[in-house]
Amino acid sequence: EANELLMLEVHERRRLERELREAERRYRTLVEQLPAVVYVWSVDPDRPELGYTSPQIEQLLGYSPEEWGAPHDELWLARLHPDDRDAVVDAARRSRELGDPFDMEFRYLARDGRVVWVHERAVLIERGPDGRPALFQGVMLDITARKEAEATARRAEERYRALAEQL
Repeated sequence: EANELLMLEVHERRRLERELREAERRYRTLVEQLPAVVYVWSVDPDRPELGYTSPQIEQLLGYSPEEWGAPHDELWLARLHPDDRDAVVDAARRSRELGDPFDMEFRYLARDGRVVWVHERAVLIERGPDGRPALFQGVMLDITARKEAEATARRAEERYRALAEQL
């Protein structure tokens, strides 16, 4: 009887492990097929291994997830556009210290030298035992085409205004 119960428990555990692996596979496929960079940002220095960056970072900025994720702060800071660096660093610091959502549009410098506009949003998903923010989940969208179209429209409007003033 004890043997039968043990076998039932083993069978149930194996079934749950299969379901867990399948759910993880489906989740990973979903995340890795999105047209955006999905990431988990660990702000807890004792648990940097909890960080994750989806493979789309390579298409967006030319860095593999491993390069971008370890150590994340050094590469992230180095690739921020100089004109946006102070504002982005301040917002990231506020998020890291207070747990506020991070939500900004700014520029990165891609590995190949291109300027890439992103809309990045991250929200707190876990606090540490001390109540301080520990883990954020975020998404980074490429908005370069939109920003270029806006700049083109602005230039056309300025030319039109100048022409109208000359007339």
